[in-house]
Amino acid sequence: MVRDLDILLELQQRCELLVSMTIETDREDVKPLFAPLALGINQRLKALRNVHAAGINTQASISPLLPFTPDFPKRLQRIVDRIYIDSLNIGDGLKGKRSVQLGMPLLF
Repeated sequence: MVRDLDILLELQQRCELLVSMTIETDREDVKPLFAPLALGINQRLKALRNVHAAGINTQASISPLLPFTPDFPKRLQRIVDRIYIDSLNIGDGLKGKRSVQLGMPLLF
């Protein structure tokens, strides 16, 4: 995402832009259970920080909401404009099918 910052800035000139990134948790011991192939938590936070610093609206999508440390909200301060929180019960956009395929209900 950061490597495409120039493209995002150009796009922002043409339309209203919001960059949203999923960050399920800030606990490195929990992340591999649910998002083993996703970028590391610190890499995602850094990308959001850089995009936000460039003047682009940012959002952290905490989905599904997993166990996190008390410092997680503090880590999101000043790097996101909005936070979207979703639980496994709300669904994954496919009425829960993707969550079931990934074995998430058993992990919870």
